[in-house]
Amino acid sequence: MSTLKEAVKDFLSQKRIAVAGVSGTRDIQANRIYRKFCEAGYQVFAVNPKAETVEGDPCYPDLISIPGGVDGVVIVTRSDVTEKIARQCVEAQVLGCGCTARTDYWAPASLKPQFDSAAKTVSLSSPEPVR
Repeated sequence: MSTLKEAVKDFLSQKRIAVAGVSGTRDIQANRIYRKFCEAGYQVFAVNPKAETVEGDPCYPDLISIPGGVDGVVIVTRSDVTEKIARQCVEAQVLGCGCTARTDYWAPASLKPQFDSAAKTVSLSSPEPVR
């Protein structure tokens, strides 16, 4: 079993990362995470069905709509939306999934076996807010 440090390192080794929960109109935690990944040189994709652009970049309604797919997803959403994103991770065969403190759970019990085999998960929660 890997340590948290190893799990985070493995997650961050992905090149194409989606951030679910970004806003096209507000500066929220998901947008700050999105910017950090962009600044670090990742190929980053914004996901929010209600936004057309985020930080001047195209925003996708779901993971399935991202051309070429993604290697990892950071989920920064309410728990009811987290379930939808978890289902999309399984469908899109995403390799890694990170959840922030705002997220109530990783995946619904009905999806747990598929989700566990489809994606490695890591908590990206931190006592300090992302700036």
